Amino acid sequence: MEKKKYFIVSADALPEVFVKVAEAKRMLQVGEASTVGQAAAMVGISRSAFYKYKDAVQPFQNMKAGHIITLYALLRDNPGVLSNYLTIFAASGANILTINQIDLWMLGILALILTGFFYLFIRPIVYIAFDREFARSQKIPVEIFEYVLMMFIALTIVACLRMVGIVLAISLLTIPQMTANLFTYSFKKIIWLSIGIGFLGCLGGLFISYHWKVPSGASIIFFSILIYAVCKIGKSCCRKKS
Repeated sequence: MEKKKYFIVSADALPEVFVKVAEAKRMLQVGEASTVGQAAAMVGISRSAFYKYKDAVQPFQNMKAGHIITLYALLRDNPGVLSNYLTIFAASGANILTINQIDLWMLGILALILTGFFYLFIRPIVYIAFDREFARSQKIPVEIFEYVLMMFIALTIVACLRMVGIVLAISLLTIPQMTANLFTYSFKKIIWLSIGIGFLGCLGGLFISYHWKVPSGASIIFFSILIYAVCKIGKSCCRKKS
C-alpha cells in the first residue's frame, strides 16, 4: 500500500470546498455547530462533500508559545544556507532549542544562590563531607546541611533536564569531580578543577560534534571520559616511574 503524503498549502491555493470543509470542522470543534449537517449547511456544502474530504483536510494551527513541533528540512551543503534558515526561525519568534529565557534566568539564579551558599558555609560543608561526627561535636546542624545540599542537587538536576538531558547532567555532575580528585584531595581545589575540567569537556565534545556531525551530548560525555582516562593513565605512569 502506497504511503500517504501530506503538504502544507496556502488556503488561497485550495479549491473552495476544501476551505469550507476545514471551516466546518473548526465549527464542530469549538461548538459553533452541534451536528455535521448544521455545520455543512452553515458553510454552504453538502454532508456528502464534508464526509468525502474531512480526512483529507487538516487545518494547520499556529503553534502557541511553549508548544514543540518537529520540522524536517532538506538543505543544500552551501555556506550560509543553515544560517539563513535559522534566521527565519529567529525572525518568527521561534526557538530551535527546548529552552527559553526563563530557563536560563532560573539556572543563573540557582548558580548565584549556590555560589553564595558555598562561599558562606564552605567550612561546615567540608567538616560534614569528611567527618560527620566531628561536625556534630562542633555543634554544626549536620542534618539541616545535608538536606539543603540534597535539595540543591535535586534542583540542579531538574534545572538541567530540559537543557542537556538526564544522562549528560549526571555525567557533568560526576566525571569532572572524579578527574579532579585524581590530582588533589583539597575540597576547594576539587571545586575549581572540576569546573575547568567540565568546561573543557563541553568544548571538546562540541568540537567533535561539529566536525564529525555526531550528537553533542554523547560527544561531551565521550570527551569527558577520555579526559578522565588520559589523566588516570598519566598518573599511573608517573607513579611507576617514581
